[in-house]
Amino acid sequence: MSSNTIRTIAAGMLLLATGVTAAAQPRVEKNVVYGMYSGTALLLDVHHPARPNGFGVVFIPGSGWNAPLGYSAPPLKESPQVEIYVPSLVQAGYTVFAVTHRATPTFRYPAQLEDVQRAVRFIRHNAAKFGIDAARIGGSGGSSGAHLVSMLATMDGTGDSTDPDPINRESAKLQCAVARAAPVDLLRIGTSTGASALALLLGARADESTPKASIEYKTAGLHRRSITSRLTMHQSCSYTAMRIGPCRSVSRR
Repeated sequence: MSSNTIRTIAAGMLLLATGVTAAAQPRVEKNVVYGMYSGTALLLDVHHPARPNGFGVVFIPGSGWNAPLGYSAPPLKESPQVEIYVPSLVQAGYTVFAVTHRATPTFRYPAQLEDVQRAVRFIRHNAAKFGIDAARIGGSGGSSGAHLVSMLATMDGTGDSTDPDPINRESAKLQCAVARAAPVDLLRIGTSTGASALALLLGARADESTPKASIEYKTAGLHRRSITSRLTMHQSCSYTAMRIGPCRSVSRR
């Protein structure tokens, strides 16, 4: 075998090895449009692992259901919480979808819930493209994000079979959820602004009252009569989290 042939083979093997290494790196697919509302794009970022395990996790950062106003305001999907909690999930092989949803003061409930439901439906409809199991989608979030994740895990979420948009025909229900510091009983939780957590969710001012007969009042929190999934509390040395849905137990640290 000539020296030129040997050099050609060696160069080819080096290029192949470089390609394999590059393909094995985690990456972020930014600004994926999961829906449109009145001409405004609803965006999420897809955090792809180097070695996917076939499962997807919807990540909703906490924000007090609020978003800052202004052209330079960072989107929710780029919250510092993403840097804290998402890398470990990606390293474990999960494909993570960091979601931006409509928020107060511009939008009021149920805009937040409708958006995250749309996100789950979009992800489920495109499961093959993202390389995940459409029947086993989980969710994770903290604070207000944990509340929305809990709602996704406990509400029925059945799609509309007659909707012309095939995405809206999909189910919005999560099969598993981890809720960190979730404001579940919104009627009893106060805030530093003096408003109740329920008022923050609904986009009401601190001095506004919400009639107990209103639809928002009845549906904003998680009520016992509407919860059909199993709820298990897991405690660690640093926080208490909720896992909602038919999940397997996890080891305590």
